[in-house]
Amino acid sequence: MSIVISPSLVLSASAAALSLNNPTILYRNFITSAGITATSEDTDHPVSNLANPLTFPDAQWWATSTAEHVLVFTISEIEAINGVGFAGHNLGTAEIGITIEVYTDSAWVEVYDGMPANDAPLMFRFDEYSVSSVRITLATGNEAARIACVSIGPLLVVQRRIWMGHTPITMGVNTTFVNGISMAGDFLGTTVLGEHNSTSIDLKNLEPVWYRTYFDPFVRAARTLPFFFAWRPLHHPTEVGYCWITNNPKPVNQRKRQSTQGNEYDGLLSVQLQVNGIV
Repeated sequence: MSIVISPSLVLSASAAALSLNNPTILYRNFITSAGITATSEDTDHPVSNLANPLTFPDAQWWATSTAEHVLVFTISEIEAINGVGFAGHNLGTAEIGITIEVYTDSAWVEVYDGMPANDAPLMFRFDEYSVSSVRITLATGNEAARIACVSIGPLLVVQRRIWMGHTPITMGVNTTFVNGISMAGDFLGTTVLGEHNSTSIDLKNLEPVWYRTYFDPFVRAARTLPFFFAWRPLHHPTEVGYCWITNNPKPVNQRKRQSTQGNEYDGLLSVQLQVNGIV
């Protein structure tokens, strides 16, 4: 379970044309290190670590026991959100249930309650709420909870789907290895030197106004910050990565269009992102 679409989710009229299967990105994050509280925190792994995008162990938040823990994220201004993301956690193997609530209209509203299947990045999609706080309750588990980073913000649903030629990042494994061969040509085994996941995100037929309004701000942010990415959320909810770009994405004027009067005007755009990620 890597992207979780709330059963109560109802697409608004403006979003009706964007299927739950369109590529979905979570890159904007409204939380700050000063706005997080937790029931407990390990001295060397404070709860403020959840606001940074790093995932290695020393940059994580660690609870101090296997008991229930509550994390509260206070947002400096009321913001519209419909997504939450976790990366670098142990909630699946520790069998820790998750409840997510948003504070809106002077009341807590539950948007998710369930158990993650594994420790892969998690991205939750639910109805949009204007909120001042988000509360995440982690149930009792068989080991103390650990989370590297949390993102809370609005989801970017891409205008067009990805169809042919895409490698899901969970399958895009790149392995560096050395094969041992004896002088007689016998196989002596393989040594794995390193491994990481990567893929190419090829987007086509994007409306110029949509790209400039919604996608260009994401590309600018992704130059320095990672993001959650699901290529086909409804049909392949486990194929999600916590990604960062490795190229310099630039839009290309893909083809001309004609108006109803037959006049040519701005063409549709295409763009390609090369990314690495954790899965």
